[in-house]
Amino acid sequence: MTQLIVERLLQYPTVRIQNVAAVTEKMEKILKDGKENVHFISGNDACER
Repeated sequence: MTQLIVERLLQYPTVRIQNVAAVTEKMEKILKDGKENVHFISGNDACER
């Protein structure tokens, strides 16, 4: 499921993912553990709230 999410994100021209496998793995962790891990997928402070 997370691979599909990442593939769909890549369809947006503003989304840039350098390491798809790493993002997919971290997304799985976020979905499992909750929003506490959002900062792992993005260094953006807005995503950590």
